[in-house]
This record gives sequence, C-alpha cells and structure tokens, in this order.
Amino acid sequence: MGFYKPGSKKEAPNFERVEIERTKATGKNLLVEVREISVNPTDLRTCDGKREDDHSVTIVGRVAAGVVLEAGNDCSLFQAEDEVFYAGTSNIPGSLSKVQLVDERIVGRKPKDIGFPEAAALPLTSITACEALFDRLGASRKAAGNNGKVILIIGAAGGVVSVATQIAKLVGVTMSSITMSLLKRNWRHLEFTEFIIFFV
Repeated sequence: MGFYKPGSKKEAPNFERVEIERTKATGKNLLVEVREISVNPTDLRTCDGKREDDHSVTIVGRVAAGVVLEAGNDCSLFQAEDEVFYAGTSNIPGSLSKVQLVDERIVGRKPKDIGFPEAAALPLTSITACEALFDRLGASRKAAGNNGKVILIIGAAGGVVSVATQIAKLVGVTMSSITMSLLKRNWRHLEFTEFIIFFV
C-alpha cells in the first residue's frame, strides 16, 4: 500500500494498492516477508515529508516483524527462514507491503516465546525506552550501578512506558508512576512499579 500525493495536515493521503518489482537482496540487505506491522506517529511524518514535485509512490511503515526470505551476499547475522523484527528508516520503502528490503544491522532476532503481532509492537517502543533510560537519564545497564536511583513517570499508560517500566525493573531502577485510575486495570506493566499515584 502506498500513495503518490502527500495529502495535507488535516487529511490522510489517498492510499492505493500498487504492484512494484520485487528486488533481490544484495550487500547487507535482507529481503523480509512481512508478517505483521505496527502503526506509529513516524508514519505521519513520512506523509508530511513528501514533496509536491515527488510523483513516485511512497510506501509507509517503519516497524515490522517477519521471516527472512533472502540474505545479501555480505550478510553475516541472518539467513533465510530466520524470524526477525525491526524498526526501519524513512529512506527505504516501508513495511506496509508483502516484502521489504532492510539492512541486517538494524534487525533483531524475534524472541521465540512471542508471536509476530507482539514482536511488531516492540521495536520502536523498546528503542525509545532504552534511549530514555540509558542515554538521557543515565541509568546503568547493570543493576549494581542503579542502587538508589528512582524515576518518576507522569502519564504511565503509554506504549513506551509499558516497556520502560519492565526494563527499569530488570536493571534495578525504582519506578514511580502517575496515571489515571480508569486505566489501572488494563496495564499489567504497573506491577513493575514500586509507587503508583492514580488520579481521576
């Protein structure tokens, strides 16, 4: 699925079913059969970034989970039939397609104990959570380095937070969260939070 015209800030583009030539995997690229995708705000930015004079088809979608069909001749991390998941980039055709070419260096091996839908929900949220915890807030990747560290999360019902609370628990960071009381029954990740403040 793709679009030719960018649409506007108020209206989505007119998506069309298009047929494009299937390319071979070369170099460090994997040809992945897309099994599941997730929709993210980055997809909107892809639409917003399309120039008026660009008449080529744009396929959106950054995040996907699938099975490797082919591995390029320079690939060393994956091979055909490997189950993978990844958050792609905006400079390649997106994952809203049957197959996608993606650089193996930004691909991860799909955990065996979860399905493709769950795997497709993880890459972008996990990357964001790790960047926030380790790169921005300076948490250590080892529990011994996080003794006494406490993080307060305001608005603890989002996808990134649901991952961040679990990662924080693994590395010994104490989590405190503020969230709406109406949401508390629907979010299992709050079990990993030491202190929770609910509001109406």
